Amino acid sequence: MNRGAQPNPSPLSSLICGGHLPLRGKDVVVRPTGTADWLMVFTLRGLGHFTKHGQPDSFFDHRTGIISLTPPHTALDVIGYPGWNHYWAHFLPRPHWTGWLDWPESPAGCRILSIPPGTGRRTVAAAFSRIVQCTTTSISPNREEFAMLALEEILLTCNALKPGQRHRLFDAKIDGCLKYIAGHFSESIRLEDLAQASRQSVSRISHLFRQATGFPPMQYLEHLRLERAMRLLTGTSMPVKQIAAEVGFDDPLYFTKRFHRQTGYSPRAYREKSHRHGILRHPGAPLNEEDRRLLRGDQ
Repeated sequence: MNRGAQPNPSPLSSLICGGHLPLRGKDVVVRPTGTADWLMVFTLRGLGHFTKHGQPDSFFDHRTGIISLTPPHTALDVIGYPGWNHYWAHFLPRPHWTGWLDWPESPAGCRILSIPPGTGRRTVAAAFSRIVQCTTTSISPNREEFAMLALEEILLTCNALKPGQRHRLFDAKIDGCLKYIAGHFSESIRLEDLAQASRQSVSRISHLFRQATGFPPMQYLEHLRLERAMRLLTGTSMPVKQIAAEVGFDDPLYFTKRFHRQTGYSPRAYREKSHRHGILRHPGAPLNEEDRRLLRGDQ
């Protein structure tokens, strides 16, 4: 299928989704503003052509054995040629993955590694297959966690292939931020607090943090809080108001709005549907009465 020049945003409404796509015809994906999440692509065989949006000279060929990571909001166009057989996954990274996402950058703006033939390729392909199975056909209530574990296996496999540790000092500078977030997770956290914890200026730590994680610090913090809220909603019977406080939201109204914006579901609907069908992948559930009261500001 040829999509021409139609913008194609990512569909992610949970922590991870994935797919396997053996192309039979030419396929064009245009993302002038990138996506709100990370994108990983692994080529089994064939050819994909990646370019910076609007910069046709900034390109690389996604050939057999190439695996790529595209950070959030990276303007990228992709041409897939007939026979391009590849896996893909959109995801939101765990906090401890930060150093594993630091790969060499390609001319197109995404990060790439070449996986040699043999065990490494088989390991990555098998892990991708589990991601696809977990996020498309599995009915296990823990399928999202299994998919994230498979993605972590891919990142660890690729980490061993990285050419040296060029950014150890860089990682140390944001390590203070991550430790502060872990120690004050349910409290009010300001950007100034993270800057002080890392002994950097606000502007400097904002720049370094975005380079390392793909997100501004406060957006990254919100992702972590909403991820924790998803786990509490599916794994406990805690009231929504209590969960909001547990993950650092003083206002249940604001928590409900942000949760709905991230997942496409209200917290109550997310819990009810996950209990019936497992982890959610598609948005669209209406607000329930409890969340309508919160959105109206009723007590």
